[in-house]
Amino acid sequence: MALSEAIGALAPAEISPDFLSGLSSGAWLAATTETIPFVCMDGRPAETGLPEGPKAAGGTISLWIGATLAGETTLPFDIFAEHLSQNGTPIGGHTGPAHAVDQAGCAAADHLSDILAILTSNPIAVRKMISSWGLDETVVDQEMLSIAQSFVSPSGMNLIEGIRENGHLVTLIGPHREEAAVVNLRPGTSTSDAGRQTFHIDAWTFPRLGSPRYAAGVAAFNAAALLRLCSPNMPYIEIT
Repeated sequence: MALSEAIGALAPAEISPDFLSGLSSGAWLAATTETIPFVCMDGRPAETGLPEGPKAAGGTISLWIGATLAGETTLPFDIFAEHLSQNGTPIGGHTGPAHAVDQAGCAAADHLSDILAILTSNPIAVRKMISSWGLDETVVDQEMLSIAQSFVSPSGMNLIEGIRENGHLVTLIGPHREEAAVVNLRPGTSTSDAGRQTFHIDAWTFPRLGSPRYAAGVAAFNAAALLRLCSPNMPYIEIT
């Protein structure tokens, strides 16, 4: 499947068939004991190294948006993250180079409203993607789309402060040089340090998060994030 309906700008200047072949085969995967995503899908390196664990757009922000879209929470992000932390759920996200005062340098946080706009404007593409990930596309229904359309996004910095207060916040450095968008469907694994950048989403974790509606909400947000941030020329890989 290609990201033919993506509207973003991020794509590699050059494509390496050997690297993409290795990604497709799972050569860059490593075992993980965590089952809840809390690391962002962003491919840039961190100043002090990334924590090991499953990845999703915005890290813990994905869980909050998924629960919100599912109608399972109306809590602000900081309180939602606090409750998760108190229950032993790892909380994570990142900052990075920002372009405005209220931005955090995490695209999933800074462009949250734009990502949800993709969901509401092109739900067919989102449903098609999450169906290929094994999620129930039918629960991305009018009720979920209405929640997305009426959602008022906090600033990226506001969201990142919620992570700083409750979990593990890292700082990513350098420009985006992602060479592929990778959706990992192989349970018990996440990306290892390939020394190269990819957008990486551990979609195998989503059905384990809770209700089918919650899982589909998280998946829909991640699919919309790829469609918003990536160019149609970004190589897209599903690892099964």
